[in-house]
Amino acid sequence: MESLVDFSAPGVPELNRPLVELFGGMRDDAIFRVAFSKDRLTVHFQGKKVGGLDCSKGHFYISKVFARDHALSELLKAHGFEWIINGDAHQYWRLNGIHNHQSFRSVIEEMAKTQVHAGQYP
Repeated sequence: MESLVDFSAPGVPELNRPLVELFGGMRDDAIFRVAFSKDRLTVHFQGKKVGGLDCSKGHFYISKVFARDHALSELLKAHGFEWIINGDAHQYWRLNGIHNHQSFRSVIEEMAKTQVHAGQYP
């Protein structure tokens, strides 16, 4: 599956080393797809949107549909995610702070039943 994000491309925000290693590791793994659009890094797993990082707001998110379909609510709560409701159409799980990248990684690894290896830092 093709991953669309190039961390050195114009318009992609500069990310710190742990974030480049996290998203680069997923980008380089065939079971994930990582794309950048509108200040968000979005992760897809087996063709379905999982969540990602809102670069402008500095929080990770997990899709309500993905969490529901994979019964992830208890796992998300255990890793510090909170349920956010912004109207009927916009509901998701949020983890504030980019420093919490290990919790986001742990949820992704548990959900995918695989380890996310560190990607190359430029």
